[in-house]
Amino acid sequence: MWVWLFLPPLFWLPEVQGNCTSPVPPLHSTLKEDIPKEGYPVGTVLTYHCISGYEYIPGINPSITCLNTSKWSEISSLCRGRKCPPPIIQYGKTDADDDIRLGGNVTFSCVDGYWLIGEATLKCILKDGKVDWNREFPVCEHIPCRRPENILDGEFDPDPNDQYYVGSVVIYRCNTDFSLIGNSTITCITTEDGQNGKWNLPAPECKKVKCHRPKVENGKLVNFPKPSYAYNEAISFECNSGYSAVGSLHIKCGANSSWVPAIPECVKDNCTSPVLPPHSTLKEDIPKEGYPVGTVLTCHCISGYEYIPGINASITCLNTSKWSEISSLCQGRKCPTPDIPNGNTDADDDDDIRLGGNVTFSCVRGYRLVGEATLKCILKDGKVDWNREFPVCEHIPCKHPENILNGQFDPDPRDEYYVGSVVIYHCKSDFSLIGNSTITCITTEDGRNGKWNLPAPECKKVKCVRPEVENGKLVNLPKPSYTYNEAISFECNSGYSAVGSLHIKCGANSLWIPAIPECVKGVTEKPNTTSKAEYNKTTALGKLIFLLAVLYNCW
Repeated sequence: MWVWLFLPPLFWLPEVQGNCTSPVPPLHSTLKEDIPKEGYPVGTVLTYHCISGYEYIPGINPSITCLNTSKWSEISSLCRGRKCPPPIIQYGKTDADDDIRLGGNVTFSCVDGYWLIGEATLKCILKDGKVDWNREFPVCEHIPCRRPENILDGEFDPDPNDQYYVGSVVIYRCNTDFSLIGNSTITCITTEDGQNGKWNLPAPECKKVKCHRPKVENGKLVNFPKPSYAYNEAISFECNSGYSAVGSLHIKCGANSSWVPAIPECVKDNCTSPVLPPHSTLKEDIPKEGYPVGTVLTCHCISGYEYIPGINASITCLNTSKWSEISSLCQGRKCPTPDIPNGNTDADDDDDIRLGGNVTFSCVRGYRLVGEATLKCILKDGKVDWNREFPVCEHIPCKHPENILNGQFDPDPRDEYYVGSVVIYHCKSDFSLIGNSTITCITTEDGRNGKWNLPAPECKKVKCVRPEVENGKLVNLPKPSYTYNEAISFECNSGYSAVGSLHIKCGANSLWIPAIPECVKGVTEKPNTTSKAEYNKTTALGKLIFLLAVLYNCW
C-alpha cells in the first residue's frame, strides 16, 4: 500500500516583481510617448510635457518613476497657463497686474478726463495656438467740451486747433474802456457722471462801468479822491468824531455802476433803548428810541423785588454806543418767617425764603400736621406773602385711660391725654396691683395716632397662706399670710436638699410662685465642678420613691 504524505514547503519562491499601470497625467499635461502602454516595469521613467497654451512651473521635475510599490512617483502640479500680452492702453488703467495668464480676465478704465471706447472686459484665451486676448483693447478718448462762448466787446485766446477737452483753460479779455464782469478764466471739467465735458463757469461780460465819487456827510474818504472809479475799484471812509457808521465803511464799484454795498451814513453817536436786567424797569415812563453818548439811566425793581445790596442801579451810554452792563440788579423780597409751634421746615434758612420760593413743614415727634404741608412765596395784593395759611402741629391724643375695679388712676387736670402723658394707677386698701402701675401715651407706627404702651393693671385681693416645709424652715420672720408679690425664703435642715426653688413669691392667684419646695434626703447627679466649690443637686421623680444621695465636695 502506498501512503502519500503532503508536507508543507520549507521555503517560499522569490516574489515576481509587479508593473505600474498607465499613469494619470497632471492637469494640462500629456506624456511625450505617443501610445501609453498598459504596464510599465519597476524603474521605468516617463516625461510629461505641457499642452498648448501652458508652460512648466519653474522648479518642478516633469519626470515620474515606477517605484517598487508598483506606483508612480507623484507630481502635484506641473503646468500653468502662459501669460497674455501686458494689458496697457494710453490714459487707461486696469483692475489687475501685468501677470494675467490663460483663462484670466482684465477690466479697463480711463483716467479722469477720458472716456472708454470699446469693451471694458477682456479674457486671456488660446488663439491659433498662441495665448492672446479675445478682442482688441478699448481706447481712452479725451472728453471734449463745446467751443467757448463768444462775448460782446471782448474775446478769448482760442486753442490752435480750436478743440477743447477736459483740462483746457480759456482766458477772456475785454476791449479798451470795458470792464470784465465775472471770472476771466474758465476751465473744461467733467460732468457728474464722468461721461461728458462742461465749462466750470459761465463766460464773463464786458461792460462800460463808471461809479461816481460818493460823498458821506459827517465823514471823509480815506483814499486819494478821483472823479470816478472803474469796476471793482474799492474805497474806504471814516466818520467824524462823535459819529458812527451805519453800513460798511468799505465799498466797491459794482457791475451796474453802483457802489456795493450801499454808501454808508455817519450819524450822531446814540445808544438804542437798553435791555434791562431781569425784574427791573426804567424810572422814565416812555423809553426813547435813541440816547446820546453820556446819558445815564436809573433802573428800579418791579413790585415784589428789591435791589441786591452793593449793585449800582444806573447804566451809562458809552462811546461805543453801547450801555454799561448790569448782570443782576433785583432779587425777590422775603416772605414772612415760616414758623409754627412744634414744627420744622425743610429750608436752609427760614428767614431767607424769597418770592417764588417754597417751604415744606413737618412736626416734632408726638405732633401731627393739620393742613397743607408745602407753601409758596407769592405776590399777593402788591405784597410778598405765602399762598395759604400755615398748617398746624396738633398734639397727638390718646383715648381716655381705662378705669379699673377696686382701683383708680391720677387723672389729668383737664382729663386730656396726649403723646407723652403718664398715668399712674393705685389700688384700694387690701387690694394688690397686678401688672404695671404706670402707662405712657406713645405714637402708633405710622406716627399719626396715639396709643397706651401697656394695658391697664388689675386690682385683686391676694392672700397667700404661710407654707410649711417638712425638714426645712422659713428664713424670714413668719407671718400668718402674705400679700401679692411678697417674697419668702427657706433653707433645708442638715442632710436634706431642696427640690424646687428656695425663694418664692405670692402670686396674683394667691398661690406661691414657683411652687413650695420640698426638703428631701440629699439626692444629686454627678456635677461638673470647679475648685473650692460645693455642689449639691437632687433629682426627683414624682414624690421621690427612690432616693440616691451623693454629696460631692471639691476643694
